[in-house]
Amino acid sequence: MKNIFVILSLIICYTSSNAQCWQFITSGDNHCLGIKSNGTLWAWGRNTTGQLGDGTYSNKNIPTQIGTANDWVTAAAGNNFSYAIKQNGTMYAWGNNNKGQLSDNTLIGRNIPLQVGIDSNWYRVACDFDYVIAQKSDNSFWACGYNIFAQLGQGNQTDPYKLLIPVSISGTFLTFQTGFRHTVLLKSDHTFWGWGEGEFGKLASGNNGGYDIPAQPVSNNDWEQITSSFNATLFKKTNGTIWAVGQNTSGALGFGNYNVDNFTIQQIGTDTDWRSIEAAEYCSMIIKNNGTLWSCGRNNTGQQGNGNTTQTNLLAQVGTATNWDKIRCGLFHTIALTNTGTLMAWGDNTYGQLGNGTFTNSLVPIQIGSACLLSNTSFTKENVKVYPNPYNESFKIAIPQFSSENVTVKVYDMLGKNIEVLNVSVLELEKLELGKNYSSGVYTIIVTQAEETKTIKVIKQ
Repeated sequence: MKNIFVILSLIICYTSSNAQCWQFITSGDNHCLGIKSNGTLWAWGRNTTGQLGDGTYSNKNIPTQIGTANDWVTAAAGNNFSYAIKQNGTMYAWGNNNKGQLSDNTLIGRNIPLQVGIDSNWYRVACDFDYVIAQKSDNSFWACGYNIFAQLGQGNQTDPYKLLIPVSISGTFLTFQTGFRHTVLLKSDHTFWGWGEGEFGKLASGNNGGYDIPAQPVSNNDWEQITSSFNATLFKKTNGTIWAVGQNTSGALGFGNYNVDNFTIQQIGTDTDWRSIEAAEYCSMIIKNNGTLWSCGRNNTGQQGNGNTTQTNLLAQVGTATNWDKIRCGLFHTIALTNTGTLMAWGDNTYGQLGNGTFTNSLVPIQIGSACLLSNTSFTKENVKVYPNPYNESFKIAIPQFSSENVTVKVYDMLGKNIEVLNVSVLELEKLELGKNYSSGVYTIIVTQAEETKTIKVIKQ
């Protein structure tokens, strides 16, 4: 009989803390969504249009479970509505629908998740003010909702679109994100594409001009990450440097000034060890490879997390912690995960969006719920290691050689599709750099040798 052990992201939380471990977070203007390691969906914060999805219109100041399903894999929060995708590729929407952003061919909102259409190949979704961009597993893009600024990429300003319609862009893709009135995207060839409003130069068009269909504003092909805020766009290059374009009246671009318009993409500082970027409304939060967190820009409610409300125009370290993993920003608040899946929050808490059971702002990161502990549990010779996890460029698998038989590795995407199969020796396996061409997301790896099977989940950032 095969012995089967399940290792989730190599972060194993014991029964007492497992319920509090998070694998995914996202934030709208004033509400947050999170998915725990057991696949359950949670929401907290403002709920005046039913954007939390719990069947009420009451604000919640602690994470509240939405339904009983345990197969959620990703989600997105607009300013007052929400989307989420299940493991089987079905997509759900709820909240405000005044611009048809729920894609049900009506303008009627709702306070519980309902399935969007009948398709079961949705892969990723992004929401902003009142519109949605979604990607299917076949690499097609779809859009609906508010379109006065051509942010749906349809070549017009027809408004609203009450059903998801295809966006004319082809290829394979690294990531995409919605801004206030614009959409930005990176293709797998590391080129940058954008459409919608270009005010303040946020689309790098060289002026205030925008695009009503997907366009490539600059010719660079070394972009690795992208994030967009109200009127600015931040980039990370493959060499670890960070760059920005757009409005900088709050100092959020970290250039050391408060210039209004920046029409050309410029580098932020000179460091080359940045890991991930997040643009908020007039504030930027960035994590380095060593796990430290840095911020700049507007700080009126303490959304920078540095203990004060002083606005800054240069990146400065937030506290001394070195275990930051994911950062997501709302209008004037920030939520984050440590590398063990512990949830943290700070900034504005008017609607309970910090999730700590109060409505009081916090100027420093505070822990929400119980801490998750990194486990060093091993199964002697059965121990399997995947590192780094999460990863950016590639990951490796290391296992003890307790059998002379080859190792079989099967990789599945979050929709359950088998995307890679290897049959190699242990020594060969340890030399391989895996996952280089994977898109961002969660992957399941099944490692089998001598009737021993391990299931591991790895995250591509």
